[in-house]
Amino acid sequence: MPTNQEIASAYAEAAARLDLEAMARMRHPDWQARWPQSGERVVGTDNYRRIVESYPGGHPPRTSIASSGRRTAG
Repeated sequence: MPTNQEIASAYAEAAARLDLEAMARMRHPDWQARWPQSGERVVGTDNYRRIVESYPGGHPPRTSIASSGRRTAG
């Protein structure tokens, strides 16, 4: 059984690659995201996918997570 750290690391890597399928597999069915800067709330993985796929100018840039834990453009 994976540890919490392993799950969190796998999710962070999937998010950095914008691997929506991998992210969806790791989420609880009632998953929600809150973006406090804008006051928005995203309810459900399908709605998150629609936002990413409708991003103005195309998908947001993908990043990678270096061994230091810092994200780098890529």
